[in-house]
Amino acid sequence: MQNSKNAGDMLRYSKYTAEIFDEHGNDMGPINVSGARSDKQARDIAKREGEKWLEESGLNRAAVRIYRRGHGLPLVEVRTAGPEVEWPRPNPDQKPHKYLN
Repeated sequence: MQNSKNAGDMLRYSKYTAEIFDEHGNDMGPINVSGARSDKQARDIAKREGEKWLEESGLNRAAVRIYRRGHGLPLVEVRTAGPEVEWPRPNPDQKPHKYLN
């Protein structure tokens, strides 16, 4: 996406770029996070812009993939829930996952 011919100059040459995926994993296009100066700021902007996108499209859940100079950062999950939607609560009896090295 970063070197795409369709991307504007600001997106093509900025340090941070991002794209949003709907809840089914379909690529829904770029999100402008080019003004970010750090990874944290890029995540905050991506979350805010993702919430706007969800409101406009009428969906409840999406994921934003952020890139720093072409290298992917962890996904940012974006959710909006109306009063009728309850999100599952974590089970306090569930043991944490063990990570393998």
